[in-house]
Amino acid sequence: MTLQPFGTDSATLWPRGAVPTLTVPTAPQIWIWIALLLVGIIAAVVMQRTRVRQTPKPEVASKSANAERSDLALFCVTSVVLGTIGYIGFLLKLRFFMQPWYYVGILILCAISLDGILSASWPALRPWGLMRIGFLAVMMILNAGPAWAEAHTRRSNLDVVAAFLSHNASAGDLIVVQEAWEGITFNRYYRGQAQWLSIPPIDSHDVHRIDLVMAEMNQPEAMTPVLRAITNTLTSGHHVWLVGSIPIERSKDAPPGPTPLPPQPSEMPTRWWIGSYLCWWNQQVTTLLLDHAQQEEAETIAAPGPVNHFEDVSVVRFTGYEPGTE
Repeated sequence: MTLQPFGTDSATLWPRGAVPTLTVPTAPQIWIWIALLLVGIIAAVVMQRTRVRQTPKPEVASKSANAERSDLALFCVTSVVLGTIGYIGFLLKLRFFMQPWYYVGILILCAISLDGILSASWPALRPWGLMRIGFLAVMMILNAGPAWAEAHTRRSNLDVVAAFLSHNASAGDLIVVQEAWEGITFNRYYRGQAQWLSIPPIDSHDVHRIDLVMAEMNQPEAMTPVLRAITNTLTSGHHVWLVGSIPIERSKDAPPGPTPLPPQPSEMPTRWWIGSYLCWWNQQVTTLLLDHAQQEEAETIAAPGPVNHFEDVSVVRFTGYEPGTE
């Protein structure tokens, strides 16, 4: 496991598509959105050219209505173009690790702007308006399957994992949850007697406390309580249960020795974010368990139905302690 800078750049904005559908987007959906935007922009430009070439007519009311529709189309196309550029610039400046739902805001802007442009261009429900309704119906039918599958997908399996550990982890055992965010769900459902800690160890798991996690980034020895608890549990003959989705295998291409600690938040360049610290903290736990635990066993915990991959965790039980040679 090696540390890598986390952040957004021009290469991470496009992978796997820019359409945050409920399931993984497909290439045709991406190009449909692009084609719709191009059609809307062309329609708005054509309306502006038609407006410039208009000759004075006695029908003042009709002329005024045409001007209002042209203004609406111009406003919508300006909004979608400038909004898209501004939002992409914001993501590049923010440098957060990209997630599919970050595109929802920009898609809402595109959908509203396209509706305004097409309503201004073809206000009546004659051929073009009926085609818009038909297109909407076709898109709903095409996405009905993925929507149905997603509606029957569990958001998390941590409730099942918490129930399993409530019955199988004894009072002297230790449960380590690999991420503080997963600890929120685990804290809600866990009713066992074993002590449990998150990575990093924070005091509250009732809500998202990003401030507590960021405070640990300023502590060079933030993982000391967790590492000490793991060592004490293994040496006393009890089990350590590792809960999470981060792989615990030692990477083949990992350099010998521990990876250097990431720079503190006050000293780090903008390319370094919390993901680097999460990787570093979990690497310390993984190294300790792989180097000193005598036995390792992955538990099979079946969830009823498919589970969303964002919170589909596994459980590995470690037993015994073997002192190192260092």
